[in-house]
Amino acid sequence: MRKRAQFLQARKGQRRRGSFVRLEAIRRGDEEKPENARVGFTVSKKNGNAVRRNRIKRRLREAVRHCAADVMLPHHDYVIIATPNAHSAPFDALCADVRSVIEAANRRLAQQPKNGE
Repeated sequence: MRKRAQFLQARKGQRRRGSFVRLEAIRRGDEEKPENARVGFTVSKKNGNAVRRNRIKRRLREAVRHCAADVMLPHHDYVIIATPNAHSAPFDALCADVRSVIEAANRRLAQQPKNGE
């Protein structure tokens, strides 16, 4: 995800909080393309300077790629918001946290009717 409108749309969905990240997730309409899950990352200036923020984003991308890509559902948008603790967290703990918040959001999204029915 790269456009502000996509990030704002995800704010309307499910929110979950973990130890190192917060997650906003929403189901897109089935007719929208692409079919794959989309992921966006937000690291605010509260997390430090540009070097530190970029390092956090790189760590989060790897955590999603290694540990959570298989649990992301098609036609869903996920926004992962880093907390300041994400920088110093052990990578295994960061991976587990990212995976757990995504799984929790998926369970809640599965209970909701599709397309606002």
